[in-house]
This record gives sequence, structure tokens and C-alpha cells, in this order.
Amino acid sequence: AILITVFVALVALTILTVGATLFPTGSFEIWISLGIATVKASLVAAYFMHLRYDNPMNAVLFAFGLLFVALFLGFTMMDSAQYQPDLIINQPGALGGS
Repeated sequence: AILITVFVALVALTILTVGATLFPTGSFEIWISLGIATVKASLVAAYFMHLRYDNPMNAVLFAFGLLFVALFLGFTMMDSAQYQPDLIINQPGALGGS
């Protein structure tokens, strides 16, 4: 019963991820997407990888690891956004563009 509940939650979060693309959220889009992905990964690790029933410290370490990966990817994506005009040819402000 709990695995079916987790499965339904994962499907709902996937639908939420797709639905989030329909609304203009600006620079918060990456944070929303990574937040949902982190929750989904934590659910998978906790219930389908049985970390929920293992030593609690393992689940905490795994969750913090996911959180830091999401943070690092988020900061990388935010930083790379300022270089996008340099990568797209014929974009105003691009190197070699008009």
C-alpha cells in the first residue's frame, strides 16, 4: 500500500513538473524544477531503495547529498545563463554577431 502511495506521489510530481513549464516563472524555473526533482529522488531512495527502513543516518546523508547536488547544479545553471549570448551565433551581444 505504501509503495502504491509513493508511486502515485511520483506520478503527481511528474505532472507538476510538466505543468510548471506552462507558467512563466523567470529565473525561478530552475529552482522549481530542481526542487521537484530532489523530492522525487528522495522518495525513490527512501522507499524503493529501502533507505526508510535502514539506519536513519544513511537516509539523512543521502538526502543531504541530493540537496547539495541540486544546489550545485542550480548555481551552475544560473551562472551559465549569462554566457548564453556568447554561444548563440547572430544573437545581439554575441561575439561576432551584430
